[in-house]
Amino acid sequence: MKAKLKKEKKKAQAKKTAPKKTEKKSTAKTKNTKTGKTVAKTASQRKTATKKAQTKKSTQKTVTKKTRSEEFPEKVPFWARLRIGGQHPSLIIDREDVVNKKTKKEEKGFVYRESTHVEKKDREEIFPNPDKSDPRPMYLKRPKKKPQKLFKPHNKQLDVPKELIERYEKNNNK
Repeated sequence: MKAKLKKEKKKAQAKKTAPKKTEKKSTAKTKNTKTGKTVAKTASQRKTATKKAQTKKSTQKTVTKKTRSEEFPEKVPFWARLRIGGQHPSLIIDREDVVNKKTKKEEKGFVYRESTHVEKKDREEIFPNPDKSDPRPMYLKRPKKKPQKLFKPHNKQLDVPKELIERYEKNNNK
């Protein structure tokens, strides 16, 4: 009897110390589009691949319909954001047709002056600062022209100084 107990104890200890069997991962075979070879993917790899594909699709979507909030005011000057680059606030000072560089066709565009906090000798200081929450002074760069589709309405309510309104209001009478 003692021999049987010793054997059972040894079996129990062997089970405790024995390496555990790893769970078998479910795999599915998929065809690699680049190489054409069949590749096995685990469940976790499939999940990450689908997440990446979903985020890629969501970033590729562009909004083409303009809602009421995305319409620009009729009269200039007004503030907007340039969609390219750092999306700096830009003061729209005139509406003018612009030649698209890719299609070589004329389309609606804006004449604008981008704002910045960097002072240089060719930049004009805006006083008072249109953004009441920002203590740093703002400066306007030289006027440039870009297509209207590259702009979106500004998300903050910025004031246009009276001096600039008087200067650019004449562009409404064209």
